Amino acid sequence: RPVPWRRLLGISAPIAAVLALRWGWVPLPAGTPPAGAHDLPLRVLSSLGHAVRLTVAPYPPSVFAAPGLFDPAGAARYAPWSVALGVAALGVMAGLAVRARRVPARPPALADLAFALVLLGPALNVVPLGLVSLFAMRFLYLPLLGVAALAARAVAAAPPTATRTVTLAAVGGLVVCALVSFDHVGDFTSDEALWTRERELNPALCFTHAELATVRARQRRLDEALQLEREHLRCAVDQRSPQRTAQAAHAVAEAA
Repeated sequence: RPVPWRRLLGISAPIAAVLALRWGWVPLPAGTPPAGAHDLPLRVLSSLGHAVRLTVAPYPPSVFAAPGLFDPAGAARYAPWSVALGVAALGVMAGLAVRARRVPARPPALADLAFALVLLGPALNVVPLGLVSLFAMRFLYLPLLGVAALAARAVAAAPPTATRTVTLAAVGGLVVCALVSFDHVGDFTSDEALWTRERELNPALCFTHAELATVRARQRRLDEALQLEREHLRCAVDQRSPQRTAQAAHAVAEAA
């Protein structure tokens, strides 16, 4: 079958425009470690793996659900499980694509998954986004439409004898998703709620200690603020981050 280049271009052009606008209007944060073609495959596969994990098991909810970590030299480190999951996801898509070319009618499931993957494209770090988190839960808002279509197709295709079971399972899944969302909403009621939660979930992100220290200082709980800044410094030293260590040491000196 001929490759539908016009359709491919029609899909790719908006994605390229989104990435260009992001780069032009939202510059990378100062001090962002360099990233480029040398780690492109691992970066994209890890981002895709985190996307799959957050789709299937979005708990515990976090603003920094896939924190980017770096070694002392500034090179990015990617969780092996996320890379493996990304490879598996691409394998499933490739398998469906091969099957689609061998049968007269393309599997509808392929269209649903392709819809999700295309909308994920701008968030997969093909062009490094330079964010604290390699992938964020909010990046799934639109791609989940494809996942929802796939789930709806599966429910509709269930045999009559299993309709009740499948319906109860679908309702149960929706209830679980609602509970996760309600749990996450509480994190945004105040700075204290947000940074207390994020510090518990991601203690390796040194700035979470600093942000909570700022909250404590505003509350005039200065002893706690000083202790948190010391934890911030300890975290930075452990990760051998010169820039973060200097910032933490300055904060501790001012707090003291």
